[in-house]
Order: sequence, then structure tokens, then C-alpha cells
Amino acid sequence: MGLIARLRGLFKRKPKVVRDQRLRAFDTRIAELAGRGAELRRSAATLLATRGELERSQDAAQARAKQCRTKAASAKKSGENSAHTVLLADAEAADAEARGFAEQILRLDEDARAIGDTTRKIEAEVASLRQELSGAEARLTAAAAVTSASKAMAEKADQLRSLDEARDGVEHAKALADVYREDLDRKR
Repeated sequence: MGLIARLRGLFKRKPKVVRDQRLRAFDTRIAELAGRGAELRRSAATLLATRGELERSQDAAQARAKQCRTKAASAKKSGENSAHTVLLADAEAADAEARGFAEQILRLDEDARAIGDTTRKIEAEVASLRQELSGAEARLTAAAAVTSASKAMAEKADQLRSLDEARDGVEHAKALADVYREDLDRKR
């Protein structure tokens, strides 16, 4: 084999492995669910970041309320009643803002739980489908092997039948030859 022939052999396109149509449905569903799972994980990450922002805002509001109360107490001691009233109102507003952040955090936690549950269900379905897919691949491979073995057995059966017919033909010819020999022997 020459060098050029070897090089052609190296650069030949390899035949594409064609996936069985029945298995492509599994692949499509698994890919779809994996995409959904990735989307849900991104949403969970966004919720986590948002929760961090809300917690920081809540801490800032609580610190502001505490600071306003401290200043209100100082204003009351120094006899500044109008400043004391304004600072207490600011403290109440900061407390209300902190409570609002706490409520948002609770709703966010509920959403995060729902996303977590959905993600777990999707991951369980993907795992189940992958397991089912590998079983289906094994069954299809076994079926292909049995089919090819059956074809080989059928070919062998045809060969055996032909061989039996040939033997019968030989036996028949031999029997005829024996009959003719007997006839010849009688005629002599």
C-alpha cells in the first residue's frame, strides 16, 4: 500500500453514528430538563443574591432605627422635645422599613423553597430518564445481537436444508444406481 493510499485512509470521513430514533426522544427530554434545571439554578442564585441585599438593607434600617432612638434619648435629655419627636418618628419609620424587608425575606425564602423543590424534582426525573435510557440502549443492543444471531441461524438452517436436500439427492442417485446395477446383473 502506497503512501498516498495510507494518507487517503487517514483523512476519510468516519461514518456518522446514527442514534436510534427511539433513543433520541430520551435525549431530547433529558436536554430540555437539564436546561430547565440550569435556569432554575440561575434563579436560585439570583434569589440568594437578592436575599443578601435585603438582609443588608434590613440591617441598615435596624441600625438607623437604633441610631435614631439613641439620638432621640439624647435630645430628650437636652430638652429638645421637637427633635425628640422627629427622631422617634424616624426610628418608627426605620423599624417599619426593617419589618418590610423581613417580610420580603420571608416571601423570598418561600420562593427559594419552591424553586429548590422543583429543581430536585427535575433532577430526579433526569436521573430516572438517564437510567431508563441506559436500560433502553442495552435492550436495543441485545435485540440487535439477537436479530443478527437469528439471521445467522436462519442462513445456517437454509444451508442445512440445502445440505440435507443434497444428501437426499445423493442417496436417491445411489439407490437408482443400485437398482440399475441389479437390473444389469439380472440381465447378464
